[in-house]
Amino acid sequence: MGRGKSAHFDRWVLWVKHMGRRTRAVIREKTDYTRFLLDLQGQGLPSSPKPTPVVPSKPKISFSPYRQRIMSDETVKYLYSKSSGVFHDKSCPEALKIPDEELCCSKEYLTEIPQCPLCAIKAYVRLGAKDLYNFHRYERLFDRMRFDPALIRQMYIQKGLKTFAGSNGLTIWGKEDSWRLEFREDSDKTRLMHNNYHPLPDGTRVFTKGYHVQVDPVTPQYALSVIAEYTYEAHKAAMLRREQEVQERLRRLSAAQMPAPSEMLPTEQRKTHKTWAKVTLFIEKFKTWLREVFLK
Repeated sequence: MGRGKSAHFDRWVLWVKHMGRRTRAVIREKTDYTRFLLDLQGQGLPSSPKPTPVVPSKPKISFSPYRQRIMSDETVKYLYSKSSGVFHDKSCPEALKIPDEELCCSKEYLTEIPQCPLCAIKAYVRLGAKDLYNFHRYERLFDRMRFDPALIRQMYIQKGLKTFAGSNGLTIWGKEDSWRLEFREDSDKTRLMHNNYHPLPDGTRVFTKGYHVQVDPVTPQYALSVIAEYTYEAHKAAMLRREQEVQERLRRLSAAQMPAPSEMLPTEQRKTHKTWAKVTLFIEKFKTWLREVFLK
């Protein structure tokens, strides 16, 4: 009886093992079938993410305490060597080669020291830009406007102008006024815009919003000369002289066209009077137009 139970138990164990193998086989078949369906649909199984390449970090440059004080001082703009006689922008890589014992710094631009050509543009822009953080935008604008290094040096070093770089041009501050040197619509040609203002009876003025066209088109060279030389007093004096010249020309024109009364008959006088009234009206309109053009 015990042997019968043992045999029955052995058969039961074999059946369980057999069914387990069949179950695992079915699972494997289902997994393979799923992959097959995904391949037919063109999807495939998600691939494992690729490892991100490791970018080696740049070695940090260690400064001496003396150089560290200079580099961290925001008022220091330029560096130079006692012996080399070359002027560098603070960020110039060539300035790193200057030994500490020869390193000198400056808060102002020293024109008597030759400028390093590698950092010249940034050294000039640093002096007059109100937004040095936009230096890459300055580079693009200078290239598109065809500014050469000599003109950039003239703008900042010689004329002392201040600037702000916009997406379509430069805002430039001269002696008293602000200007915009901007691109014309869909063009690399530029025009010069002047800030709006309203003249007051006492000879002063009050600035208003916006800009008006001053010169269109204009070259950068001529625009900088206008900006650097402009003052309101000089502008008023020039407009007064121009108005006096216009009035003198109109007076001479009136005197040349005025007929002599003794040479005319009564009927002709009436006709001439009407004609002269029209001429006078035209002259007055012309004078008004000239004032609007030259005194704006």
